[in-house]
Amino acid sequence: MKKVTEVIQRVESHYVGDDCIQVMTPYRNTITILNKDGIIYSHKKGSLPSINKYVEDERRKQFPYSNIPMHYSRVGLFSKMNYANQLLNFEEPYIRIGDGGIIESFAVKDKNEALLINKILTGNKRSVFVTRTELEEMFSNSTTKKENKCIIYLDDESINIGEFHPLASEDAICDFIESQLIENVTAFREYAKNNSSDPVGLYLLHHPLFLDFVEQSIENVNLYKIK
Repeated sequence: MKKVTEVIQRVESHYVGDDCIQVMTPYRNTITILNKDGIIYSHKKGSLPSINKYVEDERRKQFPYSNIPMHYSRVGLFSKMNYANQLLNFEEPYIRIGDGGIIESFAVKDKNEALLINKILTGNKRSVFVTRTELEEMFSNSTTKKENKCIIYLDDESINIGEFHPLASEDAICDFIESQLIENVTAFREYAKNNSSDPVGLYLLHHPLFLDFVEQSIENVNLYKIK
């Protein structure tokens, strides 16, 4: 079941325009912000923002610090918090994806000030097992009008939180599996070398043909037939 936590904050008048507000969006690692027209901001840790519609919007010049689209502050000794200035139109939903979560934002004008309503969307993870054909159908033109179909990863920093990744081809998946198998054999060889007193290490040292056979078989096995 999806749970929603709602946080309402007041935006002071000098950050409120006729049709939008200026907000400073905090995040630690990678973030993607979307509205009804698509991605308006996207930043991957360790690089410059790949998309930032804020710098293209002339309305920013009416707000303080408009010439500073982003900055960061230190958190402790080894980490930092990023801040990105963004313009949010009134009564229009925005989705922020990053740092392992999803936040929906909605701005409402209140006289000279404004209210920013943030809904923190959380829920239970669910795994669904499908065939390759069923997976491709999920992202086909028959189910969505989008030309580019994407998967959004929320909580795995090794594949860039919030970044959009195309659906991997079967060839790419098989190449990845093959590389992992080769790395596993190499790791077993290193383990046997450094742990000769261990039962597993001792067995591998006494039966070197076993890993040789596995390593040579990797190149010949048809990974497409593995279920």
